[in-house]
Amino acid sequence: MYPAADIALHLARHGVKAEAAHTVAKGISDGEALLSYAADISADLIVGRSLWPFAGARTGIRGGVTRTLIAEMTAPVLLSH
Repeated sequence: MYPAADIALHLARHGVKAEAAHTVAKGISDGEALLSYAADISADLIVGRSLWPFAGARTGIRGGVTRTLIAEMTAPVLLSH
């Protein structure tokens, strides 16, 4: 299982209908691809794992995605680390 599936399973155990998904888009950032996909499926909430505390030291993909989600969110976002 991958982390998103673990999160979806945990939420399902608490009565939340959740779906783990994978999407790829060319020509836009990972954060923009995630927000676009969430809009396409009319997501009520985006749930994920954040590496925000490490964004200053590590400018990896997740740090950039977290920044994009916080700056441009189009649906509520729940992040944990």
